[in-house]
Amino acid sequence: RSPLRVRLTIATGEWRNAAPVIRQLVEETWRPTGLPIEWVDDAEARWDAIDFWIAVVHTTITDPEGGVLGFVRFNGDQPGPLARVSMDAAPLWVRNYQGRRLKTTLTALGDRLDNPDLIHRVLGYTAAHELGHFVLSMKTHASSGIMKPTYRQPEALFEQESWQLDQRNVMRLQQRIAGGCGVRAP
Repeated sequence: RSPLRVRLTIATGEWRNAAPVIRQLVEETWRPTGLPIEWVDDAEARWDAIDFWIAVVHTTITDPEGGVLGFVRFNGDQPGPLARVSMDAAPLWVRNYQGRRLKTTLTALGDRLDNPDLIHRVLGYTAAHELGHFVLSMKTHASSGIMKPTYRQPEALFEQESWQLDQRNVMRLQQRIAGGCGVRAP
């Protein structure tokens, strides 16, 4: 089976150093499922040279909790080959986590407790989750694992097993690969 060709871009220099962590977490999430990933680093790569593009970008935040961390657009039931991961929502999510952990308010924290390591992990797991929508070709979410719709236990950010694909979706992915459906872009 040929690897899934994935491109990662980060829209601003502020979070560019998150790239190695994002890549590592995407690989650690999907490698156990048998899905090989090849990173395409060519800045001139055309759409036909990649299968999926993860773009870490600025987004409009409408929810003080951070809101949507990432998304893939669907055309009917067909996922598009682009994930947008919010570099604005991830720090808010981390600040909220830090506030709950320290039992204080977001206002009291300000920017003092921004933790780049946690933000990088949030970006990485969000990218892995959005890749899941693409390779599984599904809009729905699972009750556990990387395909959960929301994460209310951020302390699990360092428990890799919490971020693996649930067994039902492992079977779905293996059937898609074995059935020749592939996980290539349409």
